[in-house]
Amino acid sequence: MKNVLILINKEKLFRFKLPAAYIFIFFLTFALYAPTLKFGITSPDDVKLVKVLAPVYERPYSIALAFVNNVFYDTDTYVFYYRPMLSLSFIIDSKIVKALEAASISVSTVNFAHFTNIILHCLCAVLVFFFFRRYLFDFKLSFAAASLFAAHPIALQTVAWIPGRNDSLLLMFFIPCFAFFIDYLRTKDWHFLFLHMLFLLFCLGTKESAVVVVPLLFLYYFLDKKNYSKLNAGIYVLWTLVLAAFFLVKSAVVPGQFQNMLKSEGSLAFLQNCAGFLDMLSAIVFFRAPSAEHIEIKIIILGIISVLMILFFAFWKADEKLIKQNAFCITAILMFFIPSFVVMRFFFQANRIYEGFFFILIIIFSFISRLKDKQKNIAVFIISFLIILSSYITFKHEYIYKDDLSMWGQIVGEAPQVKLLPVLFYTDALVRRSRFDEALQILTLFAQQTGFDNISVLARIEQIYKLRNDNENALKVREFIDEKLKLRFADNSAD
Repeated sequence: MKNVLILINKEKLFRFKLPAAYIFIFFLTFALYAPTLKFGITSPDDVKLVKVLAPVYERPYSIALAFVNNVFYDTDTYVFYYRPMLSLSFIIDSKIVKALEAASISVSTVNFAHFTNIILHCLCAVLVFFFFRRYLFDFKLSFAAASLFAAHPIALQTVAWIPGRNDSLLLMFFIPCFAFFIDYLRTKDWHFLFLHMLFLLFCLGTKESAVVVVPLLFLYYFLDKKNYSKLNAGIYVLWTLVLAAFFLVKSAVVPGQFQNMLKSEGSLAFLQNCAGFLDMLSAIVFFRAPSAEHIEIKIIILGIISVLMILFFAFWKADEKLIKQNAFCITAILMFFIPSFVVMRFFFQANRIYEGFFFILIIIFSFISRLKDKQKNIAVFIISFLIILSSYITFKHEYIYKDDLSMWGQIVGEAPQVKLLPVLFYTDALVRRSRFDEALQILTLFAQQTGFDNISVLARIEQIYKLRNDNENALKVREFIDEKLKLRFADNSAD
């Protein structure tokens, strides 16, 4: 009788502990990023997505329009992405703000966009806990993993930078997509199959890298198929139909996107993004919070050490099942990052490793789960310390993204080899605040380094002279620009 009472009490405690864990993870995440609620706009993408497109979001059929337009609705002449789910998130933001205003509650669209970013990260952290506890680890390890996911500074750009929400949206859809696929494999219940396909569509409509989800999930089945009955031919048909429908619509709205990316940028971007990938891995393993791209030798070495550590965590004393599981996770990290390898990046974007971080956590915690009880307790204690450390680093560094001047100033100041675009954005932010001398000094130095050959830099120098009413120097710069353009035109005509 005593044993029965103990079991009943344990079950009651677990029923209380489980919802308490979900609530704690959610509010830990929210509390960490609550300061970003007062943050502003940081980049041209923010301006377009939140402000410029606000009238589009308010149209009567704005939800339908999201599916027949690129994400910037042709306001950007260089970037064309088909991401209707991202557009929908901003449409919903806009409509909620309008509803609040109708109720005499004043809310800034920018502040509400930051609020949505926080909520998305909160939901992802909760989903990590759900997935880990249901399919992989015990309560303690799952709770520790989700708390680390919530607090780790690698998520900073995904949460604090408004356009970074694309990756939290993708993970928020991918985890249920993956979970329902596993449940379908286990039960062959068509309800799970339907939900899997629905979330697959959401993934595809969120980001281009979601095209890897189908081959990735097939790999999951293939590596572990002896534990499941044969995959029904119907799912192959449904996968094909879903992918075909997506590509048809996408090709109609944004024709030739993948081909153009590979043709014009792939070979140039690959080495740069390999270095960036190592940078991000080292940021995860060594709890760094970079906001700019680092390609110094020491960071590359840290990245290589990080790769070796992840491989050690994956395969040390692993049985056949864990070897397959972790091989799948390593493949998933690379597959989700594949589109990023062939796209030229003009500044560091750590949000690209957000999905990969989910799989890295699986590898790390599968290693901890193989330890003996005493070692496991020590590991959990260390993880608890790392969660506190992560929270401190995240809280300290999130203020980098409070506005455009802070963000681009940090990127320019931190990057050992500054690219042109961050310099231009930083000087634009300085000019908007009438800090002309600082902007002119930076632009002049950059112009000297590039042999006075960059028209964008020279045009901004001309603009600053005009704003300072220095018409004489403005005219000299204009004449110099015109001469440069004439020479380029003559060279092109000769070719």
